[in-house]
Amino acid sequence: MNAHEDRIIAALKQLDAGDSEVDSLGSVLADMTRGQSLYLQVLPAVFTFVFLGVAVFAAVRFFTAADTQSWIGYATLFLTSMIVVALLKLWFYLVWVRNSVMREIKRMELRLLAERSGS
Repeated sequence: MNAHEDRIIAALKQLDAGDSEVDSLGSVLADMTRGQSLYLQVLPAVFTFVFLGVAVFAAVRFFTAADTQSWIGYATLFLTSMIVVALLKLWFYLVWVRNSVMREIKRMELRLLAERSGS
């Protein structure tokens, strides 16, 4: 084995020693944004808050409206903004799943390398 493989095996043993620990919320959030551009980190979060604000505005205006046309318009605006918020949350979840799958694939590669170099 060379020095590079020794470092990989040492890192794998360190990972195996910490398998009983649960990832914290901070580490999960840091993993979500690692390796992405600033726009892919900031814009979805900003759009989530903007559309959530639009949904609150539409809900308040819905309950203060007097005619049926306003009710329909504000209800449509509320539902549309909530759908956009749900899609953004789905996007965040898919990024999280992609990163966790990549982490597990890399962990399996390390295990296979350690088994191959150990025999």
